[in-house]
Amino acid sequence: MSEINNDVLAAIAMAIYELQDEVHDVESNVLTIKRQPQEYLPWAAKELLFRQQPNKM
Repeated sequence: MSEINNDVLAAIAMAIYELQDEVHDVESNVLTIKRQPQEYLPWAAKELLFRQQPNKM
């Protein structure tokens, strides 16, 4: 079995490294949060969960 020259191994390693970098998308690293208006849900309205306290005389 013949040995592979170190220069050839280095070239193969660099080619593999370059191919791995091309797989990933270029991202802007900017996170955008948009608030969506929510529809009114009576079952989730917290003001409907509170009970009125009776008047004590």
